[in-house]
Order: sequence, then C-alpha cells, then structure tokens
Amino acid sequence: MSKKIYVGLSTPKSNNIYSKGIRTILRTPYSHCYVRWETSWGFDAVYEASGSSIKFVGGDIWHANNEIYREWEMDISTRTYHSKFLPYLMGRSGTSYGFIQIIGILIAIIFGLKSNPLGDKSRKMICSELVYYILTEVFEKKWEKDPDIITPKDLERFMDEST
Repeated sequence: MSKKIYVGLSTPKSNNIYSKGIRTILRTPYSHCYVRWETSWGFDAVYEASGSSIKFVGGDIWHANNEIYREWEMDISTRTYHSKFLPYLMGRSGTSYGFIQIIGILIAIIFGLKSNPLGDKSRKMICSELVYYILTEVFEKKWEKDPDIITPKDLERFMDEST
C-alpha cells in the first residue's frame, strides 16, 4: 500500500514584497516550495519553511493564502511514510528560517558561484533547501548540488528531469 506525497511550487495570494523579489530575481511566477499530503484524517497537511521556521500548516489555511503553480505526485510506501517521512518532518519542525541564506543565494546568482557564501549547512533552512533534503534523504533521490544554493527554479528543473 502507498500514499501520495506532492512536491509543489506556489506563490502567496497576498502582494508579498519578499515573494515578489524572489519571483523577479528567478524570473518565475512562483517563489515557494512545499510538500503536501492527505492525512489519515482526510485533510491536507502542508510542510514548509516559511515565515520564521519550518512548520506544518493545515491545508485549508494554506490553500486560502497560497496559489499552487505546479505539483509533482510521488508515491511513498506506508512503511516509508511512517518510518522515514514523518520522523524526518518531525525532526526538522521548528528549525529557523534561513533569511541570511537568501542573500547568499542572490550573491551566488550574481557572481555565478557554485556555493552559498552565507549558507549554514542545514542549521537554518529555506523552502527549497527543505524540499531538497526531503527528496534526497527520504526519497533517496540523487541531486548533486549544494543544498544551501537550491532555489525553487532549481527544484522545478530537478523534478522535471527526475519524474
């Protein structure tokens, strides 16, 4: 038996200046990455790095505030869901958001760097880095890129190539 996990790209419905800046720099209609699934209680749960930390958000609240740009459906066995996926999410929940890391990504983009000069190797995370770790550590996808420099645009390319 398996469950469906969705890796997605989105943008807030509000006119968020932070999101607008990310969309402008990346030249994309989206600025955010997340993971979504239907719980055993029949409602969506969303896991994201947003605001000040990594957190779970109820689907109704999340959908009311965000527009989905695109999602990729992934199968996960019930066993892996309980033994790897949920424990991984619980273990990272509450981790601080990496605001400074965003500046480092901008510097890396401008100067064509292959690593983030302000990255911190998962002590703090941004949304695309969080999804990177879920894909590599839970789903065991191979992705040869510094996680401190992953952007939502990189995630889209990777998902298109690997699915």
